[in-house]
Amino acid sequence: MKKLAILLIALLCYVPHLWAQEEALAPLGSAYWRALNQTKGNDTAVLQLPFFDDFSNYTGQPNPRKWLTRDAFVNCDYALFPPTIGVITLDALNGNGALHATATSSLFSGDTLASQIVRLDSLISPTRQKLLPSDSVYLSFYYLPGGGTGPLWERLGDSPNPGDSLILELFDGEQWRQVWAIDGPKNDSTYDSTHSTWQYVTIAITDPSFFHRRFQFRFRNYCSLDDNAKPGMVGNCDQWNLDYIYLSHGRRQNDRNSFRDVAFVQRAPRMLERYYTMPAWQYRPSDMANHMDITISNLYNSTLSTHYFYHVYDANNQAIDQYDGGYDNCVSFPNTGSYQTASAHAHPSINFAFPTSADTQSFRIVHVVKEGNSGDNHVGNDTTIFYQHFSNYFAYDDGVPENGYGLVTTSSRSYLAYRFILNQPDTLTAIDMLFNHTRNEENAGLAFYLSIWEGNDSLPGALIYRDEIKQRINFNEVRSNGFIRYLLASPLVISDSVFIGIEQLGTTYLNIGFDRSNDRRNDICYRTTANWQTSILGGCLTMRPCFGSSALVGIEQLSVTNPSITLYPNPATSVLNIECSEISEHTSIQIYNHTGRLIWQGPYSPTLSLNEWPSGLYLMRITDANTGISTAKKFIVK
Repeated sequence: MKKLAILLIALLCYVPHLWAQEEALAPLGSAYWRALNQTKGNDTAVLQLPFFDDFSNYTGQPNPRKWLTRDAFVNCDYALFPPTIGVITLDALNGNGALHATATSSLFSGDTLASQIVRLDSLISPTRQKLLPSDSVYLSFYYLPGGGTGPLWERLGDSPNPGDSLILELFDGEQWRQVWAIDGPKNDSTYDSTHSTWQYVTIAITDPSFFHRRFQFRFRNYCSLDDNAKPGMVGNCDQWNLDYIYLSHGRRQNDRNSFRDVAFVQRAPRMLERYYTMPAWQYRPSDMANHMDITISNLYNSTLSTHYFYHVYDANNQAIDQYDGGYDNCVSFPNTGSYQTASAHAHPSINFAFPTSADTQSFRIVHVVKEGNSGDNHVGNDTTIFYQHFSNYFAYDDGVPENGYGLVTTSSRSYLAYRFILNQPDTLTAIDMLFNHTRNEENAGLAFYLSIWEGNDSLPGALIYRDEIKQRINFNEVRSNGFIRYLLASPLVISDSVFIGIEQLGTTYLNIGFDRSNDRRNDICYRTTANWQTSILGGCLTMRPCFGSSALVGIEQLSVTNPSITLYPNPATSVLNIECSEISEHTSIQIYNHTGRLIWQGPYSPTLSLNEWPSGLYLMRITDANTGISTAKKFIVK
């Protein structure tokens, strides 16, 4: 996106490029989930050949048994159709998910992916022997500049620009020496020249100075932030994806066709047709998809037989269903460019329904593919797992946004609406939203109104709810899953479908999370003038409608059968009167805001001054310290 005009459309990582001068995708200023997935290990370890990592069986920070540095990010989200499931991404974010401290619009050093120490002086297994330059030692890997190919608004990731680069360095015992580098591609020039998105590189290690007992290799990237001055739209950029890193001896220059490896290419798909998550009481067997799309690759130089199956387990690890696709042939991907086409493997059917019985429930779907005869070289990429959750909300997203979404307009008010379809009438009580942290938290404190429209058609109908008070982006109220919960001032009964959303104030850019894993563009509508329009951007918003009483507060459930409370007037303006049927010298009051955070406490008093309180929904808990009995009631401040 970077260096492009603000009126273009951008993905994932730099300037939010605009389309129709209204919708804009922006880069992430940080990625909180990277810090949540940190791993610990030895700062130094000594490894033997062969060295291999295809990042297929873990996410988060690099495996500390193989990698010394923690900046790069292992994921299944930032690159399409890698050699095997999982990649590692080097970009402008550090290991904690924040922009590097040196990040500017000028060229700066981004991530470093450095291996643990690898002994290149000798081999121990199967027999001890000295390694020499004549032993044909090669380091190979695949790389993909972020963004891939195709229209800008369909791409996944931010493509580095000329001037940005990815480099490979080897340690000779005294210093790091650069042995390979690639400049940022110009448009689709890499694909045009090779007719392949992923590029394969082999580096022969022949210099005797590298054959020592403390050898290391490392990848580094250089990037530059977009110089767009609009607050909230500058962030991560210039991504390089790496996969299938392999260092060993006795290899050949072009030996990638010799990898006897059958593997999944993309992560396990959901089994619900429409949603990633939905309330258990809303779930119906008709919500199941008819089949799944599975991508299986054979990296060997000839056809191999594959065996594919999946098992479904409940929260108690009890098997509740299974599917066996049997054996079938899979052609060589390096020779044909084709994946497994056998329908029983590539499009397995779904012939069961989840046995939901509780408000919240989870299931684990384990997919396995095996090379049918002697087995393949790497089993880590032969299994992929999907977790199906049922909770008190609907979600199209998987909770990991790759972009930020916002409306860029000169209008003083604009509107964003997001459609959800219910199976039965229900009570809407809250809306969860994930906002991306931006450079210097430039979107913190921005105001908007929660708004809800009828959903009888593909476009929003009549406005049925609008906040009387402004809501704001407050990162201090972010819950553990990255979302902020906004409670409605009063619950709203929804019959069948609904558009939830916001009224945006002014020309500010909110930077709502945008997830590319589920294309719901037909459910996203926006209005900056008189007419609603449907989004053209492939993905979904990190915005979730929450239903039922369990979504009302984020604190423990409180008894309402103990001493009664009367609060008046409610809504209140300057003073709230409090009447409790049972009080003593040990009675105290606690006040929680709409996110469940304790904001005030003190001894019982029949009145409470509200002059300094922001408008909003609150929950009062009255507790007797001697008996431990609590009772609670909600009130509104206007």
